[in-house]
Amino acid sequence: MTSVTASDAIETFRDEVRRWAARIGVEAREIRVRAMKRKWASASTAGRLTFNEELLGQRQERRAEVIVHELVHLKVGNHGPLSGIWSGLTSERAGVRLSFLNPGMS
Repeated sequence: MTSVTASDAIETFRDEVRRWAARIGVEAREIRVRAMKRKWASASTAGRLTFNEELLGQRQERRAEVIVHELVHLKVGNHGPLSGIWSGLTSERAGVRLSFLNPGMS
């Protein structure tokens, strides 16, 4: 049996991000994973996505929510009304429910 190293886990996560990006039609220029104190992830205007390393230990559904949310920021840079609409359409197309963007959903 082989053990999974931290670098293997990060590369597997990056592959997951790339698959979601292809599925919803965006491209991340760079995908980083590092310790973050206050949030799950961030997206820069340059197309760089940074994810909290603790996300790697979360269940697949939670990772998908965060990944898709950040990928949406590559199209819509803010959390205004249009980003919510675009996120909803993107999440339906991607097959993931973004419950944290839609408080009425469980």
